[in-house]
Amino acid sequence: MKKATTLDRETLISIVEKMLSMKRRPAREVFGKREVNLRKRYFVRGDFSYTPIYNTDFSGSWLQKANFSHTVLEKVKFIGADLSEADFTEATFKDVDFTDANLHKTKFNSIKIEGEFNIWKAKNPKEIEANIEGLREIVEYLRMRAQDEPDESERRQIEELRDYFEDLLNSKTSES
Repeated sequence: MKKATTLDRETLISIVEKMLSMKRRPAREVFGKREVNLRKRYFVRGDFSYTPIYNTDFSGSWLQKANFSHTVLEKVKFIGADLSEADFTEATFKDVDFTDANLHKTKFNSIKIEGEFNIWKAKNPKEIEANIEGLREIVEYLRMRAQDEPDESERRQIEELRDYFEDLLNSKTSES
């Protein structure tokens, strides 16, 4: 059993001040080049909204129903993570790895993709939920990515997913 630590008033104030000042600085300044290891952690219904997340490894973590809305994700790994029903509404993706991630009912509404976004390597990318803006962004990214992919089998996989999302986008736009 761990002992409880008592902090004097000045120490507690300095910790709170540091935490508050960290919120005002860009994530790159806070984390620097060091990777933040959050592998195999439980963040079920965790709220990461409006928080820039930089150079962080969530591999194997449980992030069901986590809220990543309005978040900038840069150099983030979700390898094998459970992101079922997570919400990435209006998130910005800059180099995010979804290899083997569970994306069942994960929301990608009005997202921006500005770097690597390997959604085709997820376990179930066709089970995501996205509005028209989110689908357009994903389709456009997959179109560009397929052109740059030298590996034939991976290019086919990307094109197949792009075609699926294009059909979904066309059906949504014809409904409205």
